[in-house]
Amino acid sequence: MESATNKPVKVFFCAGVTGTVWITPRVRGGKVVDVPSVKFDKSYEVEGERKYTTAFFDADLPNVALLAMEIYRFLKVRSVDPQRSEVQCENGERVQRENGG
Repeated sequence: MESATNKPVKVFFCAGVTGTVWITPRVRGGKVVDVPSVKFDKSYEVEGERKYTTAFFDADLPNVALLAMEIYRFLKVRSVDPQRSEVQCENGERVQRENGG
């Protein structure tokens, strides 16, 4: 998932916690579809050296939750321009509106 040729779609940061969004093509129902996945990690410093972990203390959980909501919004929330028949997703995807509104 995290090879040199595969770059993240978007990276979110909050108080040392990082949420990284990756898109992986998968075959589903005979079609290739882009499937998002998310990796959370935390950076910290020990004796001047930057380290990373995927383990979180209870005090980190509000930051993880905030990032999870922002990432969900990025992937799922759609905005509508009332003058157009397309819906613009937060991730830039455009889809046709149903029933004209």
